[in-house]
Amino acid sequence: MDEVKRFLRFTLPGMVTVGQLLLAAYVSNRDSVLHLFSSLQSQKDVTGLALAALLSSGALGYVLASIYHSLSWTIFSHSPSITSPPSEI
Repeated sequence: MDEVKRFLRFTLPGMVTVGQLLLAAYVSNRDSVLHLFSSLQSQKDVTGLALAALLSSGALGYVLASIYHSLSWTIFSHSPSITSPPSEI
């Protein structure tokens, strides 16, 4: 069961990102997205494309998580600033 959790942990962020991008593209330009899906359905090797998208979603999720965490810890610092107490000399 650990392998399934690990697989889903790496692939779900990429799949969600691709889904959100497709939804945003559908909302902004509906005709081109519908044309894209109709051209994909007419091709014979849709399963290979779906498998490639599933495998690449793990890499996309890893890259996006790395970018998010680097921005999160550099720009939006979660750690409180450490200040030295005033000296009583």
